[in-house]
Amino acid sequence: MSADGRYVALRGWIHDRTNGASTPICGLDADEQSMVRTSVVSGDGRWAAYSDGQVVLCDLGSGARVLVSAAPDGGPGDGPSGIVRGHEGYSGGLDLSADGRWLVFASQAGNLTPGEEKAARCQEPLALGPEAPHCYDIYLYDREEGRVARVGRE
Repeated sequence: MSADGRYVALRGWIHDRTNGASTPICGLDADEQSMVRTSVVSGDGRWAAYSDGQVVLCDLGSGARVLVSAAPDGGPGDGPSGIVRGHEGYSGGLDLSADGRWLVFASQAGNLTPGEEKAARCQEPLALGPEAPHCYDIYLYDREEGRVARVGRE
């Protein structure tokens, strides 16, 4: 939700509480929108991010989109990003700073930063069960720099 409560991100929608209108997040078409698993809006209401397995950041004013969970060569990440699967299904694994500059997200991809690869224990995406490892790395995207950095491991 934006800081003033005007905009609320609801999976694949942005709802404007002042006029009651709900619009597809980032101008997605119906097929794209149906794939969205989680979404967030910045505190200032200008930026939104969503995950359909890949993390995308968009400027709600211009509609410009950036694939955030991208490999250094620009291709998509090689594992799901922005969503975390637990014993009760999927939950959100992304958040935006108030001004939309910083986007933090969880990922099972192993190719988002140079020289990175998946740990052997994490080769099975979205593994579940008491013996299954949690194979999420935490990344921070800097919109101004256009750069992703791994900042933690869960």
